[in-house]
Amino acid sequence: MPAQIVKERDSIGAQLVRRNDEMSLLYEKVKVLEMTMRKGERQYNDRLEDIRLLKKEIVRQRSMNGKLQKQTQVIDDLRLLIGASQHNFCVASMRCILAIYTVSGKMEPALLQA
Repeated sequence: MPAQIVKERDSIGAQLVRRNDEMSLLYEKVKVLEMTMRKGERQYNDRLEDIRLLKKEIVRQRSMNGKLQKQTQVIDDLRLLIGASQHNFCVASMRCILAIYTVSGKMEPALLQA
């Protein structure tokens, strides 16, 4: 074989080795990028699941808030009723006391009209 052909063959062989090395590095990069992408997809799906669960929790909390507001209204109504009942009791008690004093003759009947 002539020297020129041998030289070209060696040159092409060296190029082939370099190209194979470059391809190996590129395949490794692709592999790393694919792993990173899969990890990102998993994290994205985890966040979607978190969002779904949080939306569900928001609905539950809003429902509970509505129920608690209704209970609060009932409690407020009961407080008003208790206050009115206490007032009515005090008035009735005073009338009874005044009636007892009037019957016993210790007080004038005109005071019962108040």
